[in-house]
This record gives sequence, structure tokens and C-alpha cells, in this order.
Amino acid sequence: MHTFTFGSKEGDSTRVVCDMVSGSTPVDETKVLSLFIKVYDVGAAHALLCATPSLSADAKKLAGIYNMTVIEAADRNSAVKKVADAFRHTNRPT
Repeated sequence: MHTFTFGSKEGDSTRVVCDMVSGSTPVDETKVLSLFIKVYDVGAAHALLCATPSLSADAKKLAGIYNMTVIEAADRNSAVKKVADAFRHTNRPT
């Protein structure tokens, strides 16, 4: 059992999961690893990681390797809008 900020399912399959993380400095790769493990366990088709204010360079590189959609936002208000836009784009029916 894993906890995500939010997600969506299509039938019995997990389609999209998202974690929103924040810090006073760029968020490190431990948050990327945490999301990857959860995504792998639930078999999600897509993963979104939203970082406020940003991800570190190493975290961005790792997220790219794991094929995660990365969203960076200066504050919570812009984070919510950016995540909603990315979620709508990613969660289109197949």
C-alpha cells in the first residue's frame, strides 16, 4: 500500500500517479527514488513529480532516467496549476 498526492485509475490499472514535494532548497534525488519505487510497485503507466521550488540537477537526471514528468514551481499556487495541466495532458484516454 502506497500513498500518493493523487492518482487516477482506468479499470483495474493505475494510470497516473503524482507526488508533490517541497523544500527550502532544491529537492534531492531521494524523492525521485521514493516515487519510482511506489510507481514500480503499483504498476502506474505515468508518474508526475512536482517540486517546489525545484529539483536538484541530480534529481532531474534521475527522474529523466525513470521517465517521470517533472514539474517545478516557485510556489503552491503555480504548482497546482502546472500539475493540473500536466495531469490533464497525461491522463487522456488511450
